[in-house]
Amino acid sequence: MLATNMSHLSAPCTTGNCTWPITPSLGVCGECRSLRWSAPENCTGSTYDPSGDQSCIYTLPDNQTLRVGKGDYVNIFQVSLSDGVAYNASSTTIPYILNIEAIGMPYGAPAWDATLISAQECALWYCIQAYNTSVTSNQQDQKTVETWSQVTFPPDPEGADINGTITFTVIPSSMNVNRGVSYSVGVDSWHGAQAGFQNIFSQGVIQAGSGGTFNRSVWIDALWAGWGNNSDMSHLISTVALCMTNNIQQTSPVTTPESRYFGTAYRESLLVQVRWEWLSLPVALVLFSVVFLVVIILKTRSVGLMAWKGSALALLFSGVDEELKENSKNGLSKPDGLAKATSQSRVALREKDGLWEFENLGH
Repeated sequence: MLATNMSHLSAPCTTGNCTWPITPSLGVCGECRSLRWSAPENCTGSTYDPSGDQSCIYTLPDNQTLRVGKGDYVNIFQVSLSDGVAYNASSTTIPYILNIEAIGMPYGAPAWDATLISAQECALWYCIQAYNTSVTSNQQDQKTVETWSQVTFPPDPEGADINGTITFTVIPSSMNVNRGVSYSVGVDSWHGAQAGFQNIFSQGVIQAGSGGTFNRSVWIDALWAGWGNNSDMSHLISTVALCMTNNIQQTSPVTTPESRYFGTAYRESLLVQVRWEWLSLPVALVLFSVVFLVVIILKTRSVGLMAWKGSALALLFSGVDEELKENSKNGLSKPDGLAKATSQSRVALREKDGLWEFENLGH
């Protein structure tokens, strides 16, 4: 959901070149807008030093605040749930899923600079999206040409109508919605989506920073990374909205009998293809090694070779004939004497009385 990039679902096109009419679909919209903040004048300049004794409080339009100072922070980013300034979380016509406010420094700022503080309000909500989709030379081009968010809530969505539906109304004809087709979201699904995000922000204000003690999580780190050096979460929120839209389209397919909406939605998945011919060489080497070993075993057995291998005991119990011993006597007391005395001798290892002996063959 917090991926850097997210793509629309692929439309099936066996010929490689296809066009479709404007196609409406239930989805999730997301957007961010800048917020103005206020602070005492002495806290707004680039010369303000948060390592001193003075604390500064930065206030957002809905009175949520960010406190900095007394050496607590070098760089800080704060996210909190919001009742909405630009996006009214209590709206009776738009089914908001998430409303948050963010204020702080750029993600890569090395030190505190009050002139770099910025703030945003972001929201996610259910909507209808109209797509213009085409495939040319197997390359898909899909654009969202229009969105619609006006709904009618049941009388008591927080109580008796928990199992009711939130229905989209007055959908423009330009979105190519068939006559008699309605788009709706279950109240319980809406509450479930809200609860999922609220659980992330259940502790209220969440902060991340490069110094001090912070209430942070993998979510807040990802949001701060999405805030980035441009202090803008618009791309991240749009990616989350597209991820949720893809999930809706895959798990809640349309049930209308209108044939022009029929089709297959594809999702990306990992494909492992084994090219067995490339394994033939290592398999053949293993088989030839086994055959070679068996041949060596049979050949060794047939010629009656002794199974000494690298054992030193075989040489320990082997002797030399008297002539070699006589030639080596004069070399025992001299450096390299034995080597010089026997280096020119030719010998053969022969069996004698059940033992083996090196027999001198001369020079």
